[in-house]
Amino acid sequence: AAPLGCDVEPVAARAASAWRDLLGDDGWALAGLVAAEAGEDADAAATRVWCAREALVKAGAQRTAPLVLAATPADGWAILRSGSVAVATVSLRVTGEDEPLVLAIATAPAAARAPAGPAAGAATETEAALEPAAL
Repeated sequence: AAPLGCDVEPVAARAASAWRDLLGDDGWALAGLVAAEAGEDADAAATRVWCAREALVKAGAQRTAPLVLAATPADGWAILRSGSVAVATVSLRVTGEDEPLVLAIATAPAAARAPAGPAAGAATETEAALEPAAL
C-alpha cells in the first residue's frame, strides 16, 4: 500500500526559540519560507511544518526525512514534499475552535499507489463462486 498519513493541530503561539527546538534548524527555516510564500505568521507556518512532519511519520517516513516547500497556490494550501510523497497542508477556521486548525495529508502519487482490492473488473473468489455458470 502507498504511504498515507494525516495530522490536525491547532495553530499554537510559541516563541521562535521553542519552534526552533521543536522543528530543528531546517524545519524552522522551512517555516520561514512557508510564512513568506503563504503570507501568514510564523506560528501558522511552523504549525504547518509540524503537522506535515507528523503526517509523514504516520505514512511511514522517518522523522528526519527531508521536507521542502513545493507550492503555495493562492487558495490557502501549501504543498510540501519529501521525495515522492506530497503533503498538502491548509489552515482552517473551525466553528467552536478558538485558534485555526492546520490539516496535513501525506500521500504518494497515484502511480505509486497499489489498488486496495482486486483490479478493476476482476472478480474475487467469493464473487466468482456466486456467478451463474456460463451457458
